[in-house]
Amino acid sequence: MNYIMAGMIPVMVIWGTHDPFSHNPESIHFWGMMSLATIVGGFIAYPINRWLVKRGLKHGMMTVRKGEEMHMHHGEVTATKKEVDRALIGSLIALAVGIAISIIGAYL
Repeated sequence: MNYIMAGMIPVMVIWGTHDPFSHNPESIHFWGMMSLATIVGGFIAYPINRWLVKRGLKHGMMTVRKGEEMHMHHGEVTATKKEVDRALIGSLIALAVGIAISIIGAYL
């Protein structure tokens, strides 16, 4: 979630600072801002989500291909505590960078 917010916060703050119509949910500006923020957040979060799925810490989209059965179990967890701690620190750093970009972008 930190990575998603690291991408969403800068878009929302910068766009919201420079476009007064973006604060009204009845405006197309608001929905444009939220859509772009969600897309950017998704791109930022994709690498860590891929890593979490690969390491067995999160399930994927559970795609069921033709001729296969759906399995609801997780794979074996292969991440070490040190790797998980690094991922946590990385997510906090990413969030801090996103907030810093927001603050800088709001005043430009």
